[in-house]
Amino acid sequence: MARFFVNHTQHALFADPQIEVEELAKATRLSVEDTNDALYELSGFFKQSHFHMLVKGSLFAEFDRYWRPWNAADDALRLAADILNDPSFPHDCKEIAELYGWQARRLNPVVAYLLERGLILDYRAMGTQPWAIVRIVGKSDPIRRFVKSRS
Repeated sequence: MARFFVNHTQHALFADPQIEVEELAKATRLSVEDTNDALYELSGFFKQSHFHMLVKGSLFAEFDRYWRPWNAADDALRLAADILNDPSFPHDCKEIAELYGWQARRLNPVVAYLLERGLILDYRAMGTQPWAIVRIVGKSDPIRRFVKSRS
C-alpha cells in the first residue's frame, strides 16, 4: 500500500496523489476489504475525505527509503547539520534543492521529517507547490540536539 503512494506521487506533498479506495484496490490488486485493512494499519499516514484517501507527507518520509535511492532520515540529518553549521545556509527550498542536486520530490519528505520532530519552523502555506513549505528555518536548540545526538 505504501509503495503505491511512494511510486505515484509527483512531489510528495499532502494529497499527492488523491485516490478513491476502490481505485486503490484495483491498482494494488487487493480486495476493497484488504485495502481498507491496509489503510487502517497505515492510518497515521492518511486523512480520509469522503471517499478519497489523502496521503500525508510523513508517509514519504517513512517509506521512500524502501523504494527510492535515498533515505529521508539521512537527508534530514545532512540538511540539519548544514543549517546548524553554516549561518549563511539558504532558507529558500529551491536554492537548497539546487545546492544538493535534489528535486522537490526528495526535499519534501525531508521537510515532513523535520517538521514532525519540531526541528524547523512551520512555514507551510497555500500555493507553494512544488515545495511543501515556503522556507526552511531551523529551531536552534532542537536542531542542535538532533545533530549532536546523531553524530
